[in-house]
Amino acid sequence: MSLEEIDKLFSLLSQCAWIGEIEKDKRKKEFEADAKNYDEEDKATFEETIDDIQKLGSNVMEVAGKFIKLYKYQLTPIVWKYLVKPFAALLDKKNKIESETIDSCCFFIDVLENLDDEIFNEYYLPISNKFFDIWDENRDKEDWSVLQSTGFGFGVIA
Repeated sequence: MSLEEIDKLFSLLSQCAWIGEIEKDKRKKEFEADAKNYDEEDKATFEETIDDIQKLGSNVMEVAGKFIKLYKYQLTPIVWKYLVKPFAALLDKKNKIESETIDSCCFFIDVLENLDDEIFNEYYLPISNKFFDIWDENRDKEDWSVLQSTGFGFGVIA
């Protein structure tokens, strides 16, 4: 693929990432506004819906990650232009679900590991600090998936 074609693809991926976040927020507000009228089955259905919407974000991270690994530093300006902001917003989001945390961590791990020194130098310290916060929030949880992601990220940064 040419860089021009990848630019178009990443523009679409960015739109998908933002649309997914907007849709999750919209659905959460609707659910919370009428939560008193929902039973356990409704709550389970709502959580499944949020998970399905989040899979869109996971797919964006996976596709972007594959291209980042293939094209490496050549994609730095494209990644910066389209995907750093939505994944930074996801990383900073309060009350993230586990898959949101993992997706945002994995995205930045791919960025730091494969793109140029300029983006590494700009993001390694804020990402390290964020990973420490995430580690702290998740260290006592039974599922270690988030800790595995942040631990790998510390290794990339080191």
